[in-house]
Amino acid sequence: MFEWAIKQIISNFPQIAGYFCVFIIACLATYKFSNFYCKTKNTNEKLPTFEKLLNKIDASLTSLNAILVEKKVIKTNLYSQTNSPRELNDLGRRLFKESNAEDIYSQHKDEFIKKLEDENIKTALEAEHKSFVLCLSILSEDMRFKKVQDFVYNNPKYPNKTTGQDLDLGTVAFVMSLQLRNDYLANHSGLIIKDTL
Repeated sequence: MFEWAIKQIISNFPQIAGYFCVFIIACLATYKFSNFYCKTKNTNEKLPTFEKLLNKIDASLTSLNAILVEKKVIKTNLYSQTNSPRELNDLGRRLFKESNAEDIYSQHKDEFIKKLEDENIKTALEAEHKSFVLCLSILSEDMRFKKVQDFVYNNPKYPNKTTGQDLDLGTVAFVMSLQLRNDYLANHSGLIIKDTL
């Protein structure tokens, strides 16, 4: 019966049969597109969650890298005095100047301190650590400070290219971070607690 009806429609009303086929195809295409749209919408709603997660992972890896580099630099102890708080020694001051870090720091000091202000620092030790993380990040990623990168590239050993100690960007960042820490703490003297022992 159904086949007979379809044959009658096709033979007597070919135009209607064509419209009916187009209608069926349009319904199937709409159904497929709506499924695709719903799945895409659900995926897009999950993206901000993934973005936040990736940002947390990136921040954690950056912090971990900075801690490892900082421990390596402090361990060599070549550019600062060992007493607390750490201060640059003569070789550290020389590296600060010759690496162009001093010029860059003086030009961008307010910008660096502003970034530290945004960190909500609670202790002097945290100020020292955050200063190092900031300096390492800035010197590594910001091309305005390419002169420091070039200095490190051209001086793999310091102070003497042949017999000096290995030099890397983390070392220059450490030297620069002590100056940043000092300037930050000068404006936040409440973070410094004098040892009474």
